[in-house]
Amino acid sequence: MPHQPFISIPLDIEDVRVLQTDLTAAGEFILTVESTLTTSTCHRCGRLISEPHGLDQPRLLRHLPILGRPLYLRIRPKRFRCPFCDDHPTTTQTLDWYDPKALHTKAYERHLIVQLINSTLSDVTEKEDVSYAALLGVLDRAIATTVDWTDLPACPTLGIDEIALLKGHRDFVAVITARDAAGGLHVVAVLPDRLKATMRSKADGLRRIRFWRQRVERSGLECFESFLKLLDIWLDRIANYFINHESSGFVEGLHNKLKVLKRRSYGLRNIGRLGERLTLDVDGYRRFSPWRDTTSRAAHGNS
Repeated sequence: MPHQPFISIPLDIEDVRVLQTDLTAAGEFILTVESTLTTSTCHRCGRLISEPHGLDQPRLLRHLPILGRPLYLRIRPKRFRCPFCDDHPTTTQTLDWYDPKALHTKAYERHLIVQLINSTLSDVTEKEDVSYAALLGVLDRAIATTVDWTDLPACPTLGIDEIALLKGHRDFVAVITARDAAGGLHVVAVLPDRLKATMRSKADGLRRIRFWRQRVERSGLECFESFLKLLDIWLDRIANYFINHESSGFVEGLHNKLKVLKRRSYGLRNIGRLGERLTLDVDGYRRFSPWRDTTSRAAHGNS
């Protein structure tokens, strides 16, 4: 049998030692690993504990693929006994790279989220061979249902639009978005109500439009009659431009993205899911792409 070449690939997980590598008949890699950490935190008193008390049941976690093959990590979490509490309870060690109740590592969940951007749940379940319910769980953990105002940059422009969840129905929702100074778009909320934006200080803009209208009427030109009628109908909304000289172009662009999202998903009746998917399509690459930090550092270094 010819010699098989080997390469070393960093696992990119801290505080973990690889004990064994297996390749299954199905072509899947299984790495048996153990934690190198020798302490944990008591789940009852919160103190740091270091007295070993065996191992928990083995867990098999899906991780990022290697060379096009699925990769799983098998680990038996360490258990520790608390010497401070009266009945000396035991605590299972928790590690930063996976959630105790998850089926995947955090790195693989981030990979799934990136795959879901501008795609559908059904497509990703087929491509990655994960269950629909598991993918929904990943989405719920990744996209918050409320706005983290500390993470939201200063946004001078607010956009409000409404869209029907299903074509031909009147179950409208209001989509609130914001645009920051650099032109980035952020989804603030998807609300189950139809809202009407109210604004002030439009007097000067209205005055100038009405002055132009009077000049057109005095000119005797009849070709502007239909336009003037249309202007009278939409005058109040047109005058909103004079507040900050902002157009609604980015809102219209988002409206088109919403239509594409609805077609791709064959309709979205759940408002929470609509908000998650819209946030992912608008801001997913910035928040979840593994190359985001590298790109930012490169741009900073070249400036």
